[in-house]
Amino acid sequence: LILLGLESGHKQESADGKKIRYRYLFYPVMASVFYGLSVFFRKLGLNVLGSPILGAAFTSGTSWLILTASLVAGGHVKQLSQVTKQSFIYFLLGGLATCVAWYSFFNALHIGKVSIVTPIATSYSLVTLFFSYVLLRKVERINRRIVAATLLVVGGIILLSLAT
Repeated sequence: LILLGLESGHKQESADGKKIRYRYLFYPVMASVFYGLSVFFRKLGLNVLGSPILGAAFTSGTSWLILTASLVAGGHVKQLSQVTKQSFIYFLLGGLATCVAWYSFFNALHIGKVSIVTPIATSYSLVTLFFSYVLLRKVERINRRIVAATLLVVGGIILLSLAT
């Protein structure tokens, strides 16, 4: 079901009318692979440390250091001056939401099984779809095909969760 959802959703047109091709799936697939790998490292760390808040702090701190080094090494520091007040507020709210999500996720990992916690936590595509429809109507078009693809992906996640 997950692959069927991805397949039916990948042929959509973007907001500017361009066809979305398979090469645009590279970064999302890499994110999925590395995020999946990182969950196991987090669970192993929680087994040793036993503190979800410290686990989230170490993970966040490591990410911050790597991204800051990438910002400096890539010569993107000058772009910081282009950040507007509105975009800063959106990024701040996104960071706050991520912080709450990570805190919840680390607590769930601490008390639960990776094979059950991860599929449930990654079913956020339904929430994203809803907020895309409500808040990004002028930027992104949500149609039946995208809704069906999202439901198929989440349906596959539910089946994976029930199988464990």
